[in-house]
Amino acid sequence: MSIIKMSITTGATATTVATASIDVPADGTIRAITLGMSFQDATPAISDALSAELTFLSTPQFLTNDARGSLCQTGFNVAFQDAARLVLQGVPFCVLTPIAVAVAAGERIFLHIQASGADDIDGTATAYLFIDDGLDVGRAQIRRR
Repeated sequence: MSIIKMSITTGATATTVATASIDVPADGTIRAITLGMSFQDATPAISDALSAELTFLSTPQFLTNDARGSLCQTGFNVAFQDAARLVLQGVPFCVLTPIAVAVAAGERIFLHIQASGADDIDGTATAYLFIDDGLDVGRAQIRRR
């Protein structure tokens, strides 16, 4: 089994999207995925937000219905803030197991992170892919892009 780590950071003064990618090293089956985020904001404001997505698509599909290349998405935003309290809403992690997603050697997987807000938002997204090597999927394109 191969365990592949993907990690990306972003800093934003407005809406910013960053992307990292990997090529699947060998034919196999994705058996589990974890995706988590951290959020740092020196001056939080209501509606500051951070989202991350693991996908077969080169562009993020955060608000897209029926995005067939998306594997896992997570996000949260500042819901309430005053001098004494900061309330975040959302889910900063995603765990999918057991799953069985066939992948071919050379297929590209993307990790997108998007930060939006009026001030400087720093965020990090880290994903782990657990790939069971050796499934012969051939050279046929198996993604529905």
